[in-house]
Amino acid sequence: MNRVMTSSSTVLCDLFSGCAGCQIRSGVRTPPVFFEMKEFFSKREVDFSIHSGPTIGWRNRAKLAVRGTSGKPLIGLFKKGSHDVLSIPNCPMHHHLINKAVKIVERAMVEAKTPPYDEARSIGLIRYLQFVVEETSNTVQLTVVVFSEEMDGILKKFLEMIEKDPLWHSIWINFHPKKNNLVFGGSWHRHTGDEFVLQQSMGMDFYLHPGSFSQAHVSMFRKMLHAISEKVLTDKQVVECYAGSGMIGFHVAGKSKNVICTDNNPFSERSFYKTLSSLSSQTKEKISYHLADTKDASFLVGKADVVIVDPPRKGIDPLLLDALGRSSVKQLIYVSCHFMSCRSDVEKLEKSGWEVKSAEGYLFFPGTDHLETLCILERP
Repeated sequence: MNRVMTSSSTVLCDLFSGCAGCQIRSGVRTPPVFFEMKEFFSKREVDFSIHSGPTIGWRNRAKLAVRGTSGKPLIGLFKKGSHDVLSIPNCPMHHHLINKAVKIVERAMVEAKTPPYDEARSIGLIRYLQFVVEETSNTVQLTVVVFSEEMDGILKKFLEMIEKDPLWHSIWINFHPKKNNLVFGGSWHRHTGDEFVLQQSMGMDFYLHPGSFSQAHVSMFRKMLHAISEKVLTDKQVVECYAGSGMIGFHVAGKSKNVICTDNNPFSERSFYKTLSSLSSQTKEKISYHLADTKDASFLVGKADVVIVDPPRKGIDPLLLDALGRSSVKQLIYVSCHFMSCRSDVEKLEKSGWEVKSAEGYLFFPGTDHLETLCILERP
């Protein structure tokens, strides 16, 4: 059994050398990338600091691969530089309910003789698992990703083994019969439980479908949401690109004239409207959702005073970046999950007249050489 982290700044897990989840053993609260980021922003006369929170048991959402055999399933992450799975039943980064859930699934797979997915031979059944903790109920939303197009006897037997456990908020099946490296397939089936996980922030209730994007470090995300709601310009027209389920948009709606959220994930859209249904009529009149790829929604920038972006690791789509450069937008709130793309995008935006007004890092993934960046840009 692997040891857990016993210090808020040092990883003492015995699996550190093989697991791809953590890259930093010591100095967790100040990853090496911080110094590179601080230097970049200091050249713009902007002081860059880190916001941190829990470094143990912080992960409320986890996607784990399943390999091995029906008698000895391996549930965890791929080993560094390989597609071999390292079992992590006691991950110190995981919320304790996720570690508990992993053990329940592992035991059921053994007892029901459920075959894990064999990537090399394209056989087996369970290929991935997603766990999402609902804090308000202390339960876990489970998604079982299967190498199948439909329910069969083997899957039904496995579900019978686990479905009555009180730990589950809900159990979902994601059918993924294609031979590729994507985690999820296109077909979702709710086997039992509620459709949405409830997540609360700043006095509001947010609802999340398992197919929608959500942050894994919930407490740190709340800190960033609070900062964004304070920094956004007041009484302006806001467009949020890469909006996911619209959590940022909902947080700034109270200070804004109106908010348009846009994303290409239909499950995020479902989450958005579920959240919207629980809010006041005043908020409902202020905020809307546009389901489209970012490149197809770039025209919305022309209607905005403020644009909020939270792009994937590759950064802002070139068409959107071009639109921002030519626009009369007054403020850009840039949430970045990858500093290299953020740096490149900022340099391009500066050439079209944008200036960095503030920047700060958020330790969303303790144990990695990574900081989420909140960068505010404005025109002089």
